[in-house]
Amino acid sequence: AEGNRQPLSRRLVEAVTQTLDNEEQTILYLNRRGLATYVMCRDCGKSVQCLGCSVALVQHSEIDGLVCHYCGYARQMPAVCDHCGSRNIRALGMGTQRLEGMVKKLWPQARVLRLDSDAARGPDSYFRIWEEFSERRADILVGTQLVTRGLDLPAVTCVGVVDADLPLHFPDYRSAENTFSLVAQVAGRAGRDGRASRVIVQTSNPEHYSLRCAASGDYQGFYAAELPARKAFVFPPFAELAVLTRTDRDDAHAAASAREAAESIAAGLLKDGVDGIRVMGPSPAFIHRLRGEYRWQVTLKGDRLERARHLAPRGKGWSYDIDPVN
Repeated sequence: AEGNRQPLSRRLVEAVTQTLDNEEQTILYLNRRGLATYVMCRDCGKSVQCLGCSVALVQHSEIDGLVCHYCGYARQMPAVCDHCGSRNIRALGMGTQRLEGMVKKLWPQARVLRLDSDAARGPDSYFRIWEEFSERRADILVGTQLVTRGLDLPAVTCVGVVDADLPLHFPDYRSAENTFSLVAQVAGRAGRDGRASRVIVQTSNPEHYSLRCAASGDYQGFYAAELPARKAFVFPPFAELAVLTRTDRDDAHAAASAREAAESIAAGLLKDGVDGIRVMGPSPAFIHRLRGEYRWQVTLKGDRLERARHLAPRGKGWSYDIDPVN
């Protein structure tokens, strides 16, 4: 829905309405839990952050407050800004809870279910929601990635991907692959028994190959477009990756330790006459602070990384991720 400012485009609203009129089912996919994705002060621009992680807290209706999706820290919705004292604070963004509420207002006659890790806190509730939807006791299913793993649902003839750009903008060399995989999976929920169906992907990047190929189920097309990009930037499968992460409650100590490790590994490779391995960093992790600890990373990229194994730092505070998936 290029240029669309509303969470649900006119085209998607019309498609859902027609699907309801046909007494068929709809799945609306949004891979963000919660009510609002962050709470921000309109005066100073600061968001309400977790005390132990460098992430914004997410508004959830079931606790009438804010929650960190990484460590579980929770607090009440503030009446004033923690930074400047302003009362001009707003909950912004949209998660599955807000989308569910919007759907119920747009189609009050529809029976609506939500499937995310908040609604399905255990296997029993997960299968109960799927059973209710598969038995056609609901018309619209709103959910996160959990809705991509479902059973055959022959009555589903409309699938809406509410925000396809979310995984595409993630700082990860596999972001296009993840976007293609998620959109293709959720799109595959529609028309399982051969009925005429519609898949509507809302995006500000309608020409991106991952979205075009996912919407049409073109796996070969995606492969042909993605592989040259991986090769140009020397990412897997054209190289191996290893991420070494140093964690510490003291940010400066973690950074210094990671810097020392990077310099030591580079010097060791030079001394051993090893070519074809690049040492990058240190740099702060994407989530710099997690559960009260700061994280700095050193990345090795190249071929036959086992040649650098003996140079990797040992001891408390170090962790290793070989060929990381994100």
